[in-house]
Amino acid sequence: MSDYGLNPLTILSELQHPVADLVRDYLATKHDWKVDNWFLRRTNALFQAERLPLGDLPALDGVSFEINRSMANNVRLLSIHPHFFRGFRRVESVIDVSGDLVVIDGRNSSGKTSLAEAIEWVLTGHLIRRELGDPKELSECIANKFKPADEETWVECAVELNDEVFTLKRCLVTDYDSTKNSRCEWRFYVNGREETEPSEILNLLFGGVPPLLMQHTLRKFVLDNPIERRNYFERLLNLDDITSVIQKAVIGDVGRGHFSRPGGGKTLKIWQELEKSVNRTDASMFNLLDKADSESISSVICRRLHRIGVEEFSLESDLTLESMVERLQEFQRSARQGKFSPLEKLRPQRTLDQEAQSQLSGEKNTLKTTELVEALQTYNTALNSTKHLSEAQEVISKAVHALRLSGLIQDVEQDQICPICKYREIPTLSKRRVQEVLDWIELGEVMTKAIKKRDTEFVAMAKIVNNLKGLRKRLIPEIMSQSEWDSATALQIEDALERLKNQHEESNESLSRFDELTSELFRKLKSKDDSENIESKLKEIFSLSGVLISSARAYATAFSEFEDTLDKLASTDQIYTARKYWIEVWNTSDELVADLRWENAKVLAQGELERLRTMLIEYRQNYLEARRQDFSNGINEIWLKLREDRYSVFKEIAIPQPKGRGFPVKFEVKALLDDSSRKLEIDALNVLSESQINVIGIASFITRSRLIGHGCLFLDDPVQSMDDEHFRAFANELLNYLCDLGVQTILLTHNDLFARDVSHFHYDRSNYRTMKIRHSRRQGVVVEEGNRRVSERLKIAERLAEEGKLDRAWYYVRIAIERLYTVVQLKHGSEGFDARSWANHTLEEMWNTGIDKIFERFAPGSGTRLKAILKMALTGGHDKAESGFTDLIRAIKYIRPLLTQLKVGG
Repeated sequence: MSDYGLNPLTILSELQHPVADLVRDYLATKHDWKVDNWFLRRTNALFQAERLPLGDLPALDGVSFEINRSMANNVRLLSIHPHFFRGFRRVESVIDVSGDLVVIDGRNSSGKTSLAEAIEWVLTGHLIRRELGDPKELSECIANKFKPADEETWVECAVELNDEVFTLKRCLVTDYDSTKNSRCEWRFYVNGREETEPSEILNLLFGGVPPLLMQHTLRKFVLDNPIERRNYFERLLNLDDITSVIQKAVIGDVGRGHFSRPGGGKTLKIWQELEKSVNRTDASMFNLLDKADSESISSVICRRLHRIGVEEFSLESDLTLESMVERLQEFQRSARQGKFSPLEKLRPQRTLDQEAQSQLSGEKNTLKTTELVEALQTYNTALNSTKHLSEAQEVISKAVHALRLSGLIQDVEQDQICPICKYREIPTLSKRRVQEVLDWIELGEVMTKAIKKRDTEFVAMAKIVNNLKGLRKRLIPEIMSQSEWDSATALQIEDALERLKNQHEESNESLSRFDELTSELFRKLKSKDDSENIESKLKEIFSLSGVLISSARAYATAFSEFEDTLDKLASTDQIYTARKYWIEVWNTSDELVADLRWENAKVLAQGELERLRTMLIEYRQNYLEARRQDFSNGINEIWLKLREDRYSVFKEIAIPQPKGRGFPVKFEVKALLDDSSRKLEIDALNVLSESQINVIGIASFITRSRLIGHGCLFLDDPVQSMDDEHFRAFANELLNYLCDLGVQTILLTHNDLFARDVSHFHYDRSNYRTMKIRHSRRQGVVVEEGNRRVSERLKIAERLAEEGKLDRAWYYVRIAIERLYTVVQLKHGSEGFDARSWANHTLEEMWNTGIDKIFERFAPGSGTRLKAILKMALTGGHDKAESGFTDLIRAIKYIRPLLTQLKVGG
């Protein structure tokens, strides 16, 4: 479980409300979160939609503040098994604490703290008493001092959740040392499997908060400062995340300027520079951020540019913006050229754009070269085939072809008379002769086509080469004379001029071979001269296209830098600077419109963020008030069960309005003074007694545990500083309250009177158990079955009888009867019976109070039998051990069923 209990942000993230998007964005990255991503996403949405009024944000109403108490429900502690932990040595069997109500009592120094800290250590991995105390006095405080070298220190406990049992075990690796920041090291196991991070299972079982109230932490909540008290309830508050969102969800006016439009953002600076550079124009006209849509912004920009052109640059008012641009560009060029007259001669007439690079494409030109070569090959083949064909033959073939078409020559097998021959009667044309003459025609046509194809490819290639020549000259101008270069020396820009000159000469020099080849090939291609190997020269030209591209880029950069230098010289003139920015705004007006719309979207997103943040602050306060009310009500409910004070009483947990960096939450404990004439609210520490402070500590712990949903509680001597009256209130009111809630309660106490009170008020609870804790010099701390109940005393008597300790066994039989008389009187006797009044009564006195009638009503004859058993208990039974043992066992077997007959739990 990454988040325990009620996380207010989780609730908000599931709402159909704009705040949910902000919260989900935070939850996605949490500790590394910045509001930037949300702000950019929201700005972009508003930018695309063009406008979303702030009024469209709905109020944050109807959010539930109920606490989820299901996290640790139904958890029960079944057993605890310490091994060479603090006062414990080798414990042969687990300590069974599986009852609904378990009371473990023992004298001071009997080992109660060792048992409580065994639970604390196995569940948390540390000891608060060590970490709050003197590190030197409490160094190496976990392992038992008598632990053999070959033994480990560990604590194991069994916990049940919804019928599933988990065995948790923590083994000591390194004990605390004597330094202040020392921590012990351990290994942790769940069901025998080592876990490197126990928090997941501990969160599942206990909501990350051990259900353990120690003696030294009993008053900590009250004695802590107001900020530290807040930490006590933090697992329920879950305030850190929502506070973090509130702290980080801020975009100020300065911060807003850091969010430029993706791919844009430069044009606003140009617009601002234009504003700075003008003199006569009203500065208010430069405010464009109040325009809501593209059309209005665009039209406003055009109108204001036109106005600046008229007022600042003295242009005619009837000029269109396009005409203004041309006029201003001409002014700018003249200004720069006035600084250096050959400037335009050096300016590249063509940029190396996509079209220019396409003209230099090796693939395209290689294809055209291949086509030319193929045309030449076809031409040469045709030429070789027709070199024996005379001009006369070509004329004859054309004549025969014409005669065939007119039908004067037939396509027949026999010989024919030539229609134009003087031998009109003699068949001089054979079929073979006619075909031979006609073949001359085909050879002529092949030759004609080959010549046409060759000439076409020559013309196409000549055009390509000529275009390359022209492109090269437009990309890099021809060499200038030295006198032209010298015309700029008076401008004190020698460095920039020298760089341009060097690049100009270097670029032209690197292309000398390119220039030579293109000029030579153009002449040959134009004259259709294929006397040399054109293919190899074309390939060489195209291979040099890369040199042309790199040279053009280098020269364009050098020229741009030089022109920038001239621009700076010219920019000393304010009117030149203003014209420059005016032209830049015009050229980037579409981008400026987009940037201005982006700025408007940012303002809207900033306003939304402020409103959402205000909603979160209000939600946090309402949520905090709901939690405060839960805590106050819970503490007050427990207080009223334990105290009946009238002059000074617990009033409430108060939380002042959080303010300042981090919105710190302070928990103040308030008491109410009532002298019957007026009432005063005051800090509890000023007036409450030590006992009252302890009650608030108990009430705070139980309230927190109840709200978390703990299914079990372990209380280490919680009644310290209480008097007899409050023992009874705790034993009766509070423990009944916890048991009625279904909370397993395990109590440690050194106070025998309190332990008796618990047994008197819970004698009839079916799953109530008592245990004794003692310290043995040889065994260390020992926890064993208690003897507060009839059944427990009979069980001890039976065990002692089997061990042959008949005198001690009879003693337990006698006190079992004493307990039986007491619980029967509690159950069936007079209302309001105080069991403490029988503390010094003999069994005979108890019997004579009228309890005999109760026994006879439920179990006739039991009085006579019990008196006989008591007589044997007083005399120690018979002299013979065998008879004494038999009487003991018979006595025990008689008393046990009486519990059922008398309808008491005992």
